[in-house]
Amino acid sequence: MRIPVRPPQTVNPEFVLQSGHANDVASVAFSPDGRQVLTGSSDNTAKLRDADSGRQLSTLQGHSSVVTSVAFSPNGRQVVTRRLAGD
Repeated sequence: MRIPVRPPQTVNPEFVLQSGHANDVASVAFSPDGRQVLTGSSDNTAKLRDADSGRQLSTLQGHSSVVTSVAFSPNGRQVVTRRLAGD
């Protein structure tokens, strides 16, 4: 029996993480399907991007301090963020 093996898809994290945020990136999460990247930053925002192109899809604002944690729901349709003081 032959099982075809595909090389893993890779993302160039440099361009995804180095653009868009005004300050350092503090947290990163990939969507369950690997198609999106969510980053949290010390600029008090979280940004959703296309993992392949790095294109910004959305900016989540309203945190009053560093976005220390970001995550996707198991189905990838929702995100959650947490700021330094606990929001």
